[in-house]
Amino acid sequence: MLQSHHQRNIDSIIQNDRSKSPPGMDNRNAAQQQQAATTQKQEQPHIAKTPQLRKNNPDSQTGTRNKEGEPKVAPNISARNNASPDQKHLAIVIPFRESKDLRSQGIDREKNLRQWLDYMSDFLRPELIAVTTIYIIEQTQEGIFNKGFLFNAGFDYIMKSSAPPNYLIFHDVDQIPRKTCSSCYDYRSSPTKLIRETTRQEGNKTVKRKLSPSNVGGALMMTPDIYRKVNGYSNILAGWGIEDDNMGYRIKRFNGGFRVLSPGAFTGLPHARVPGLDTTEQFRKNTANAQDTETGLSTLQYQVSDETEALVKKLNVVRVLVEPVGI
Repeated sequence: MLQSHHQRNIDSIIQNDRSKSPPGMDNRNAAQQQQAATTQKQEQPHIAKTPQLRKNNPDSQTGTRNKEGEPKVAPNISARNNASPDQKHLAIVIPFRESKDLRSQGIDREKNLRQWLDYMSDFLRPELIAVTTIYIIEQTQEGIFNKGFLFNAGFDYIMKSSAPPNYLIFHDVDQIPRKTCSSCYDYRSSPTKLIRETTRQEGNKTVKRKLSPSNVGGALMMTPDIYRKVNGYSNILAGWGIEDDNMGYRIKRFNGGFRVLSPGAFTGLPHARVPGLDTTEQFRKNTANAQDTETGLSTLQYQVSDETEALVKKLNVVRVLVEPVGI
């Protein structure tokens, strides 16, 4: 049975200026591209070619790479027996860490992950499940939790796989769609904010809340080309807050805006919440960098520590443990 890096079977988891392009991304001429190719390694996006796998699982092929050095995907993912040739392939990317670090909301995330996978296995239509892979991009316990960095590392990892998707959804682990959102995960070429309203558990009450119009958090759909165009997420907005506002700013600045689904109704999964995160020094740093566009895919560095893959109920799931480098 395939296992995750932390003594759990993954098979048991059922959870204001505008310009044309951001720095380091679009409109590079040939000379710039040649210069980028010769830049020192520490300045380049990095993915480990030889992941350090769990030594107590020597028979597992999890995390092995093909001859070209690409991440290996689960066998049933590449087969896609139930998919029509012209159907768009989807990657759902979930940033993850179970942690009691008070600078982020990291408590009860394993429980949320089990709930999320269990729910989505039944929610997604069979024809969509056939072309969907769930990527759980998990940060090691080093450093402050950094959702934007994890989305970038996940994107880079996924796009180097043998079966890169046509579109991606950058998805929080504590948000599940309601039945009225049955088509929410279908392909759209424009950046699309899937969540217009959601819920939050406050004591014994379930409170409805609408997301800020400028915030694209919770579940954001984007094609690979547009994700590259906006330079991905910021890498410097660690801890809690501002990263989703910053991505909304990037999309408006470099791509003209985003769609918001209607009704876009989701439900928030309950988890322990850390109060006062918007009064911390880290949040003040994030606020000061709310319009950062310098960091992102163009400055991404990371190390893959472990990779596991499994079929969880009906879902193809790849779980990748990554460590930040240089942030």
